[in-house]
Amino acid sequence: GIALCFYFSNFQPVNCLCINELMACGYSVTELDNDEQSEWIELYNGTKDVLQLKGYGLSNNPDEPFKYTFPETELKAGEYLLVYAGIAGNSDASEDDLYTGFHLSSKGGTITLTSSDYMLIDEFEYQECYNNVSYGRALKNGKAALLNKATPGLANVSNVSKYISS
Repeated sequence: GIALCFYFSNFQPVNCLCINELMACGYSVTELDNDEQSEWIELYNGTKDVLQLKGYGLSNNPDEPFKYTFPETELKAGEYLLVYAGIAGNSDASEDDLYTGFHLSSKGGTITLTSSDYMLIDEFEYQECYNNVSYGRALKNGKAALLNKATPGLANVSNVSKYISS
């Protein structure tokens, strides 16, 4: 099974699946976005195993952990997965792209990742968002932080603008 993520001084999410970064007040960061604003959630597989996410839930409401349920989705060890918040509407979108059907609040909120057997895998709280700035886990300690540069599909190597109090 998957364990809850624990973060150590030199952050590397070990043996866990985690919410690594999110963009609530998005901007075009991929070729799919064109001129549209994009909201997204990035997952990271810090285990040594290929994970099957079918039946896992992603939500912007902790009381409804399965607002989005993953279809047959494989995530290899050390890989990142970008999930778009909202509804597929872009003609350039691939049928493999994942869309949650819910949006991320620009005023802040909580995103949860839940296993198919209802175990909370990870929870990520974020505050009011700013255009072109993402929230993510700081590389050096795993704490939630406002990042100076979005890094969808990559490690969060950008500088921390500020840490988020929890």
